Amino acid sequence: MPSLRNRWRIAFFVLLAIWITSVGVFGYEIVDQAVTISYGQDSYDAAEHALTILKRLTPAIQGRSQRLAFLELLREQNPKAFIVARDSTVELDGLVFMFAGNGRLTTVK
Repeated sequence: MPSLRNRWRIAFFVLLAIWITSVGVFGYEIVDQAVTISYGQDSYDAAEHALTILKRLTPAIQGRSQRLAFLELLREQNPKAFIVARDSTVELDGLVFMFAGNGRLTTVK
């Protein structure tokens, strides 16, 4: 049977291990929550930016639903933006504008 001094020593090291583990787990949880909030804020900012582009674009798009006229309008309104134009899509800051075979705008994603 362990003496009283040995029991205290064993209890101390067991509690120390539990405390270190708890601090590590809680520290990880705090960092994980901070990263999650940062990514959520980035997603929110991107959605807000896309909405701003659409708000500016909606009144000006009247009569410019053809692909080339639409692309010209996008370049006028966003001169520094990276615009990727393919045969049936035009992409701008996460927004994808899809065009039908006849060149008319069909959907925005």
